[in-house]
Amino acid sequence: MSGPAAWVVAEHRALLLNTPEDWADLEPVAGCCRPEGQGGRLVCVPIEADGHVLGVIEAGRNANDEPFTQRDMDSASVIGAMAGMAIENSRLRQSMEESYRSTIRALASAIDAKDPYTCGHSQSVAQYSLVSGMILGLRPDEMRTLETAALLHDIGKIGIDDAILRKPRRLTTTEHAIIKDHPVIGAAILHDIVSLSDVARLILHHHESYDGSGYPHGLAGENIPLGARIIAVADAFDSMTTDRPYRRGMTINEAMTELHRCRAKQFCPVALDAFAVGFARYYDNLPQRPRVLERVNAGARTSC
Repeated sequence: MSGPAAWVVAEHRALLLNTPEDWADLEPVAGCCRPEGQGGRLVCVPIEADGHVLGVIEAGRNANDEPFTQRDMDSASVIGAMAGMAIENSRLRQSMEESYRSTIRALASAIDAKDPYTCGHSQSVAQYSLVSGMILGLRPDEMRTLETAALLHDIGKIGIDDAILRKPRRLTTTEHAIIKDHPVIGAAILHDIVSLSDVARLILHHHESYDGSGYPHGLAGENIPLGARIIAVADAFDSMTTDRPYRRGMTINEAMTELHRCRAKQFCPVALDAFAVGFARYYDNLPQRPRVLERVNAGARTSC
């Protein structure tokens, strides 16, 4: 950067050039000469934010045109200040968004850490859910809500006894009933965070079944939020293809077969089809669970 713009950046103040004398005064310090014709008159103002010059705004006129006035320079300075505020606000929003996402991911990792057998589960469910959301053409705000809900869908397990979560054998009927409380606990944890009300709703209903046989409220069909239906498919697939102490994970083909067996029963057809299409399309970019390609027994079936 050189000339008037460089001077404005260095001096942190506006510059008004109308006459040959103005240009002559600037030449020794800015190293610029008055251009011929276009640009004979010039107003140049800084774009500032937080005490730093981010850029400049220049406006030029022919030498034969009306000179710029102090009012012109003041107006340009206001525009420069507004541009600086807009850029700084954008940076702050981006920084806050990054901090928010980092916090959510850290919390998801903490949830997964409660159960060593599901390490990375929340991240995987989020990736699967986002792929389904892309196939269904969800809006950006819906995608953000879906991702956050998928990452935190098991947050309610914070309120479940570790002895149950870490049990190396199949759960008893009583223990399974306790585990089934985690969607309600999760929604309650987020209840007072107004900005996460939509997220809490998806978490509350991610174990509802399409035919109404799920929990906690026995919702059916489109009464179940679409995001919850998407997460239900992603959650089941990742669970089925993950090893447990009491059984080996299914292969991808076996898990897909099981999902389709439960089509329109446990799983929403729209969400299931979106998952299947997205998985096939983005297979190379999706998480692969340990031993997922090995042949295993059929003990990992869902409950439809």
